[in-house]
Amino acid sequence: MDIFAFLFMISSCSLVFHSDFSNAADIITQSQSLRDDMTLVSKDGSFELGFFNPGSSKNRYLGIWFKNIPVKTVVWVANRLNPINDSSGVLMVNSSGSLVLLSQNSTTVEWRLSAWKSPEDPSPGELTFGIELNNYPGIVMKKGSEKYFRSSSWNGHGYSGIPEIKGQPVLNQTVNLLERWVEADNKRNLYTSYPKDKCDEYNLCGVYGNCIISESPFCQCLEGFKPKSSETWNPDEWSKGCVRRTQLSCQDKDKIGFKKFVGLKLPDTTNSWLNRSMNLEECKVKCLNDCNCTAYSNSDIRGEGSGCAIWYGDLIDIRQISNGYDANGQDIYIRMHASDLEKLENNVMIDQNIEGQREDQELPLFNLATIVAATNNFSSNNKLGEGGFGPVYKGTLTDGQEIAVKRLSQGSGQGLNQMRAKALGWSMRFNIIYGIARGLLYLHEDSRLRIIHRDLKASNVLLDSKMSPKISDFGMARICGGDQTEGNTNRVVGTYGYMAPEYAIDGLFSIKSDVFSFGILLLEILGGKKNRRSFHPDHSLNLVGHAWKLWKEGRPLELIDTCLEDSCILSEVVRCLHISFLCLQQHPEDRPNMSYVVMMLHSENSLPEPKEPGFFVGKKSSLLGKNQSSSTNEITVSLLEAR
Repeated sequence: MDIFAFLFMISSCSLVFHSDFSNAADIITQSQSLRDDMTLVSKDGSFELGFFNPGSSKNRYLGIWFKNIPVKTVVWVANRLNPINDSSGVLMVNSSGSLVLLSQNSTTVEWRLSAWKSPEDPSPGELTFGIELNNYPGIVMKKGSEKYFRSSSWNGHGYSGIPEIKGQPVLNQTVNLLERWVEADNKRNLYTSYPKDKCDEYNLCGVYGNCIISESPFCQCLEGFKPKSSETWNPDEWSKGCVRRTQLSCQDKDKIGFKKFVGLKLPDTTNSWLNRSMNLEECKVKCLNDCNCTAYSNSDIRGEGSGCAIWYGDLIDIRQISNGYDANGQDIYIRMHASDLEKLENNVMIDQNIEGQREDQELPLFNLATIVAATNNFSSNNKLGEGGFGPVYKGTLTDGQEIAVKRLSQGSGQGLNQMRAKALGWSMRFNIIYGIARGLLYLHEDSRLRIIHRDLKASNVLLDSKMSPKISDFGMARICGGDQTEGNTNRVVGTYGYMAPEYAIDGLFSIKSDVFSFGILLLEILGGKKNRRSFHPDHSLNLVGHAWKLWKEGRPLELIDTCLEDSCILSEVVRCLHISFLCLQQHPEDRPNMSYVVMMLHSENSLPEPKEPGFFVGKKSSLLGKNQSSSTNEITVSLLEAR
């Protein structure tokens, strides 16, 4: 081999170097070498190879970096673990055609991208990001030896569960981000981060668990499966996963079939088998005839699909792929007992039969007399048990239907105290944010009559047992007919601190007034503080003003509730803060509608730059000294209006 050819690959990005000094400074032959004071430049002038010392370090490394970027961005280092402590290093091609670095140490090229430990130390950090070379290769991020994030394998279009990698990614060891150089900005900008959301955490839902980011809780058992432990299947612990409702046996081959699951990030492929020449029907036959086969799928989804991927053993690390997250969700066929398949088919038939009859279904309401009669006046013989909010009784209605009734006790504060004792983590807060946004979207656009709430605030958002938000208190709401989206009033009602400027000052309200209130609520959820009660010791700005000041100074993370430090997804938090400022714009026409807010919450598209928000105000310094404290009560203006 008389030409040095180096291939660096990360996902779909590739870099090729050819070197030889005889004609130009981009080729090296066996008769020549590269000393410490020399470099090679790629033919198109994009990359440069040579020796360098990172940051303030005195150690010398052989590496490749971008030639035309002012900030030196190294994409490969040969001797990461064996630095040279002087300038005696020499790169050459030896007699056997191997590329060698002549020094006291030797080096091996690794086929992965690892984060540096620090800007001065290119030795591998804890994070690695690269292609796992098993039977069905896929992209994996690891922390040490433990998997931290995983995409599906290459399916012909891309890797499901990961966006298309553009340009040369740089892995940031500190905050798990991938960055890329943007020529127009003359700096590295955030490209994406992992995990992007809770469902990106490796094997979050355990065996046969499917992570669905739009559901609460996130983890759901696949159809035909049930939680392995119902006691631990809660928002804090899903790792035990799910088990089959009906166990399989190798002796019951005639009672076996396959259930098709659509739009998934395919399971971990550690125990898998791949044949790219087989079709889907051949794949099914092979899986059916192998008692150890758990599932099968096309390995290539282009056209009508081709190739065969087979899984053995339990299936882990599955998530539902939504259109807003990724367009490469795949279908997989999972081995199941015939009795479970029949139940699933019957459920589909029932759903189809009652389709269109659900519109008028409501929860039944019972008066106290009916409940008293059903429970025999809350007889002790009917008592089933007691929970944090009071005793539970068995009851029987006049039509024979059995019910359970919880009677709230006067001191039923245990459940509330338990809830208050634990601060909400980021995944739960994001679920609440998204739920509120979807609720407002329904009121503004999806309801038969358009509803403007006019008093959206924290105390008017209720959380159910699954911590799913429900917008409440419609006493001040306005119903708009037809295409009407705004109105005006001489009597302003609502809560100071949440009112949009045009409503509080001029009495003009619209769906954009609710958007402003949502922006305040979003800011409060991120910061863990009330808008009208949060004052920084260094200034007298309200929460909106304080947040905007930090945003303009490039310190947005200082606003975030300290309780979120261990659970938050950095890029997601910053994006939510960005969205809150867009909702808080001074003029209604500058604010997004709720359909766009919902889309922004679950996409990675770039966001418009926000202007200074409305109600960017604070107290006069003469009214709030450094040694004084202030407590502003939340006041609701509730003048009655005729409707």
